[in-house]
Amino acid sequence: MSRWPSVPLGELLWPNTDRVQLDPDQTYAQVTARLWGKGLALRGHVKGSEIAAAQQNRVSTNQFVISKIDARHGAFGIVPAELDGAVVSNDFPAFNVDPDKALPEFVAWVARTGWFIAICKSASEGSTNRVRLKESRFLAQSIPLPTTTEQQAIVKRLDQAAAAIAARGNAATAMTSEVEATLRAAFA
Repeated sequence: MSRWPSVPLGELLWPNTDRVQLDPDQTYAQVTARLWGKGLALRGHVKGSEIAAAQQNRVSTNQFVISKIDARHGAFGIVPAELDGAVVSNDFPAFNVDPDKALPEFVAWVARTGWFIAICKSASEGSTNRVRLKESRFLAQSIPLPTTTEQQAIVKRLDQAAAAIAARGNAATAMTSEVEATLRAAFA
């Protein structure tokens, strides 16, 4: 059992209501959510005339965006600065994160856990290829929530661990390249 209080997501996240009427001649950045907690990425740039809907939701830095269709597969993340102002369809609800209760970076780390994906699965319903996240059910789910001071410390430790893992991965890749180059030279 967690030493932190369990708080419904609806107390930390509230729906983004920034709807924009698309201009057919303007180019818009679109967001996609990568699976298994890998966050959000630029889907591409398209003209308003190429987007089927007349309106879309505009997202802002540090909002939490989730794919209704693939939430159960970890398709969600925090909007990075480079995607500020991009647009998403209604299948990607965006939520503002209450800064008094939760740090966006903490929410991003929590969202990468297996138990968070389980929350998304339990908040989804439908038949085989039509399983979709139900926002109200999702927002009713609870997570353990440390104080923002504790969240800062947790984020710092996790960021340091991630940086160390990335550095080791880069070193391993460099070593593999060096071994392959040595082998090619030896057999040339």
